[in-house]
Amino acid sequence: MCLSHNLPANLVPDTYQIITRAGEILLSSFGKISVAVSYKDNGSPVTEADKASEQYLKKELSRLVPHASFLGEETGLTAHEGDYCWVVDPLDGTANFIHGIPYFCISVALTHHGCPIFAMIYQPTTEDLFSAVRGGGAFFNGRQLQVTPVSEAVSPMLGMPYSRNREQEKFLEGVGKLGYSQRYFGCAALELGYLACGYIDGFVSFKLKWWDVAAGSLLVTEAGGVITDGEGKPLMEGFETVIAGTPQVHDQVYSIYCESNG
Repeated sequence: MCLSHNLPANLVPDTYQIITRAGEILLSSFGKISVAVSYKDNGSPVTEADKASEQYLKKELSRLVPHASFLGEETGLTAHEGDYCWVVDPLDGTANFIHGIPYFCISVALTHHGCPIFAMIYQPTTEDLFSAVRGGGAFFNGRQLQVTPVSEAVSPMLGMPYSRNREQEKFLEGVGKLGYSQRYFGCAALELGYLACGYIDGFVSFKLKWWDVAAGSLLVTEAGGVITDGEGKPLMEGFETVIAGTPQVHDQVYSIYCESNG
């Protein structure tokens, strides 16, 4: 991988060491009978493992790029002067983690003027690593990625949200008429990684935050996919809806979304 932007030459290997160590922090609590859980103001669960992982990531990533701000799910924004920002989800898939389901990850992105330029997603239980550099491709365990070729997308599989309302149900009805297979996995960052791998063909969600998708969005675009907000604009912080997929699937799903929200 080749990095520009005057970033440290060792950014990729050092971030790998940091994110795998954070994975060890999560695994030290995973699968225990009693996982310490509390609830945020919005009702979503948070574990002590979330907090410990983020504290470690914040300390180590901030040392790696000292002039970068830090936006984490648990601690919010720590701002510094400069154009860079680490966007971090220390444990994506918290509900899976709490219930002992080995499907969760750590998501790390470095943005420049709000645009992701470097990403890593790590799944501790399998030691799988997704990574991407803007203009340098997306990789899964060292293998370069490409979204599903159009000719091979038979009965496309779509990662779907769990939070729905009447407008969203109308949208899902339209998707169903296209014969799409719909799945909810419970970990948005990994779903975007799997989209980049070609394991699924699209992803839609109506209620996520920037730390859920910043890293995954770079994986998708570097693998030849398309990811936008509900207005068809490039995905940036502050979005409300995310629509991602192969170019063909994205266009079809985006068209249905526009019709259902017209």
